[in-house]
Amino acid sequence: MTHWEGNPYRRPNSPFWHIVFEDAAGIVRRRSTKTRDLRLAREMLADQLRAVERTRAGHVDRYAATRSQPVARLIDEYKAHLDASGAVARYVRGTIRQIREFVSFAEVTTLASIAVADADRYLERIRAKRSARTRDHYATALRTFGRWLVRTGRWDHDPFQGLASRTANRDKHRVFRRLSFRYEEAERLVEAAWARFEAERARGGTATHDHGESVRDRQVLYWFALTTGFRAKECASIRWEDLTLAHGKPAVRLAGQFTKNGDDALVPLQPFVAEAMARMRTRRSAHHM
Repeated sequence: MTHWEGNPYRRPNSPFWHIVFEDAAGIVRRRSTKTRDLRLAREMLADQLRAVERTRAGHVDRYAATRSQPVARLIDEYKAHLDASGAVARYVRGTIRQIREFVSFAEVTTLASIAVADADRYLERIRAKRSARTRDHYATALRTFGRWLVRTGRWDHDPFQGLASRTANRDKHRVFRRLSFRYEEAERLVEAAWARFEAERARGGTATHDHGESVRDRQVLYWFALTTGFRAKECASIRWEDLTLAHGKPAVRLAGQFTKNGDDALVPLQPFVAEAMARMRTRRSAHHM
């Protein structure tokens, strides 16, 4: 077959099949099918002709534009919606990344090619590598995207309808109450560090030149963590210059990069902890002199 013959037809210097048809207004349209498969090109021509007949009969496809729109563009529009609604930047980045990872996994091109079974397989893969909570975050990102499509009139149904956004948990009705240490319990914990050192030294498991300075420092750090409530990474971020020990109101400053709201925090210290920190600093200074 030569170029320009038949429908679908080939154009010179083009690897794809093209189709020609009259739209509902009687205007001749020529379009590339973007495929080298003649069977697919014929199916696209038939779909286009049926769409023209429906339009002429008064049946307008409200979702015609979205039906052919690349799903990547819809994700960009969803991201713009989240940004405009004032969502936290970290949440927006995570949500969009999770949706795009699914699109890449399932090789989705348009909304019509989304299958809930593919989403289930994708979440099973996430769960195999990550926690149940992380799996639920991914599922929620997909569900919120699907609901946004329906709410904004871009699609007639939620493509992720039926996708479970929460992992089944047989203990979900159980209530766990958090209990803090009483002072006596905290004191026993701190004293246990020194008791262990004494026991190891009695058995000969500790070097004779070790006078327990590191254990004393550890006890001070235990008290610091117990009385401030700082997490391990927050404790590790503290430097001596962050401590105010010499004045009447001892306190510790936690830099904003480690707090939830991003602002510096000034946390008061118990007087006995401040005194222990001061003695610890004196010991360390003397040791390095």
